[in-house]
Amino acid sequence: MKKSGLKALMMAAAIAMASVMPASAADPGTVLNTDTRDGQIVMYVQNPGEVQSLEYQIGTGLCGQVESASISGQEVPLKTIILLDNSLSVVEKYRPLISRTIQDIVADRMDREQFTIATFGESIQYLIQDSSDYAQIKQIVDGISYQDQETYLTDVLYDLLKELNSSEDDCFKRIIIISDGVDNKSIGYTKEELYDLIGKNPYPVYTLGCTYKNNNEQLKNMFALSRMSNGRSYLLDEVEDPIAVVMDLAADRDVLRITARPDAKQCDGSVKTVQVTFHTSGGDVTSMSEVRMPMVQAVSEPEPEVSQPETEEPETEPVSVPDEEEEEPKERGIPLAVLAIGVGTVLIFMAGITALVVVIVKKKNKKETFEPFNGTIPNSAPAAPVKKSETEWLEQRKGGQGNDSTQMLWDDKRKYVLSLADQKNLARTFECPLLQSVVIGRKPEACQMVLDYDKSVSGRHCEIFIKNGKFYIRDLNSSNGTFVNGSRVLTDAEVYSGCILTLGRLTLKLEIH
Repeated sequence: MKKSGLKALMMAAAIAMASVMPASAADPGTVLNTDTRDGQIVMYVQNPGEVQSLEYQIGTGLCGQVESASISGQEVPLKTIILLDNSLSVVEKYRPLISRTIQDIVADRMDREQFTIATFGESIQYLIQDSSDYAQIKQIVDGISYQDQETYLTDVLYDLLKELNSSEDDCFKRIIIISDGVDNKSIGYTKEELYDLIGKNPYPVYTLGCTYKNNNEQLKNMFALSRMSNGRSYLLDEVEDPIAVVMDLAADRDVLRITARPDAKQCDGSVKTVQVTFHTSGGDVTSMSEVRMPMVQAVSEPEPEVSQPETEEPETEPVSVPDEEEEEPKERGIPLAVLAIGVGTVLIFMAGITALVVVIVKKKNKKETFEPFNGTIPNSAPAAPVKKSETEWLEQRKGGQGNDSTQMLWDDKRKYVLSLADQKNLARTFECPLLQSVVIGRKPEACQMVLDYDKSVSGRHCEIFIKNGKFYIRDLNSSNGTFVNGSRVLTDAEVYSGCILTLGRLTLKLEIH
């Protein structure tokens, strides 16, 4: 690397310390991507080792229909999308190294791996898609020209992720970004929107950054994409040989594809916690992720049609007309005299009932007639004492202005709830109101959120606080350090819902509501 003055050296060192060192390859068992299709869940997991058996748990229930296999056995095992910022801010000294790195990555491809090469400025321009032809890809890379243009990295990556999410391709995908990290568009998707999309369905993002003027902050934002998605970041000023990048990417060849078909009762479209425990020769390895369940409508079998038996109309028997008129039997009819007596008896009974009701109603009305009130209460009907209806007043708040003041039952400050969930024991979930700041640690007298069940946590370990409408975390000189998504916190670091915090031996998922 050529020396270009003290300022350039200091900036490169700061970027290297803040962004490159913490970005390590994904640990065994890390969930790299999830997908839901055709009533089943697909998870891509970094190889946990020699798997002897596994357990697949959805929420609190086990799933029995599970299959596990290496991606190398798929028809298309891997798709790699390479996005190159071909603006003039990627200066001349980096361009030969960039071309050589891309070509070496393609040369070291898996069998049947496919590559998509694209440049981007204001929008994405695809140069070649889903190709395994090294000679063709090399020719295209050698012909890339750099232009004076704006770069909209956030918008381009957001649109690409949406496209990948809606794709029907059933294979593992990863993204490689080569850029100076600068995003010139002021109106568009925010980085928080991009982070949220990555958090919901991450694809491993590998970033290769180059310095340009004072782009330290932009590179840190770009390298954060790798930390969030279990990728890796590189500062091109420190890449002497592309083989280091190629070897890191080769680890993705060992990715496992886990497919599970949940029970129909679990396929309700909700987000559930999925935990896979791999029993390997080296011990148990646990993978965990939040996954949206498939939406499967229960198909009700049509009820069998019940055939109604045809009712045959009875044949009408012929009636023979007697020659002589026969006397009708007595049982077939009721004499008219008897019928008249019965009707008369019923009418008399009903008239008696009606008269009785009228008499009772008149007596009742007479008893309920109110006499004029003469000022005295009859002794025969003592009245219960009537309590005076009083309005119950709220207790006067401090700072009130007497009984005429309006009582404020809320304040004008927005309140948040901070939640930490132990990823190794989901039963340990801690919540605490977050007004300005919350200190987290082992000492109850010094912390608002107490984690006293693990001695690797310091008495006052770290603090989460609000500044300018954003959430930050700082380490409070803890013995074992504070890490966010695998990166050690050296200064105030921005956090958001979904971040994974590591405090000593504890791995905690952060949620802010």
